[in-house]
Amino acid sequence: MRTISQAARQAITQHKISISDSICSITAAPAAILGLKQKGRIAAGLDADLVLLRRDDLSIDTVIAKGKLLVQQGEALVKGTFER
Repeated sequence: MRTISQAARQAITQHKISISDSICSITAAPAAILGLKQKGRIAAGLDADLVLLRRDDLSIDTVIAKGKLLVQQGEALVKGTFER
């Protein structure tokens, strides 16, 4: 089973979809469909959740959500809500 980030990376590298279109398809579009008005885009007044990708292979390097560093240099610092 692929993750959504793996699918986006494949769309960019194998299918030559632009980075902006690929990222939008896994951020802004799902947020809009789910009615999450504070998510999926970078703009004044919205939540500042960020995912930074590595330039060389587009893997996840850093995740910042709700003002907290969750992933740094590809390593999870915080476990998910349902993990122990």
